[in-house]
Amino acid sequence: MIQQEQVDEIIAFCEAKGVSYYDVQVELVDHIADSIEELQKSNPTLPFSDALDLAGNQFCSEEFAAIVKSKKRLIERRMSRLIEKEFLSFFTIPRILITIFLFGIILAFPYLEAKYTWIPLLVVIPALIIYWVYYWPYEKEIMAIKKACRIPILSLIVQSRYDLFLKIIQTILCALPLLNLSFKEIGIKKLPSNSPEKVFLIQLLGSGLIILILLFIASLFVRRRIYNKIFDQYTKAFISE
Repeated sequence: MIQQEQVDEIIAFCEAKGVSYYDVQVELVDHIADSIEELQKSNPTLPFSDALDLAGNQFCSEEFAAIVKSKKRLIERRMSRLIEKEFLSFFTIPRILITIFLFGIILAFPYLEAKYTWIPLLVVIPALIIYWVYYWPYEKEIMAIKKACRIPILSLIVQSRYDLFLKIIQTILCALPLLNLSFKEIGIKKLPSNSPEKVFLIQLLGSGLIILILLFIASLFVRRRIYNKIFDQYTKAFISE
């Protein structure tokens, strides 16, 4: 059974070979450890350090680079699948039912009497509460994880690509106050109150708003879970408090 000190030696060996990402180094440990075990079976007196050098020299530069590349692809695919799995798991039955209820409100909104037009606030206000209550604390927590990282981690880079998706949604939501001006420009407010065109446009825009809010909230929660999983899995890559 390989000891932690020996794992650290293999990781240091991988780093010396130019493998900069900690999670890729960890993936290479088992691969190299198997070669070391075979060498020590044939020569039980062979010291671990010597076996490590021999195992590493079994591969030419091109072969080692190909192995590293395959490990990188493995990590990228695994992280992408994990993010997708976490995203889908966010949509539990209660949350789906709430979403359907909100869609019902938006679809009925054009037919509401004036005294009931406050009902769509049931969509917007909870979203704003979630934004202020969760976004900034989560963002602070995630930035602390990024700052604490002392060794590059490929998994963090994969997740950061998905962060761009969240930023795009956030930008669109922040630009929604301009929507009222857009209504004037495209003439929605000039249409008769119950005209099919106006009903359709309001329902379409309202449904789009719900989808954006839902995607934002789901991405927010998933993002935090992924960063914490990376931190828990590769703790040694982070500065100890």
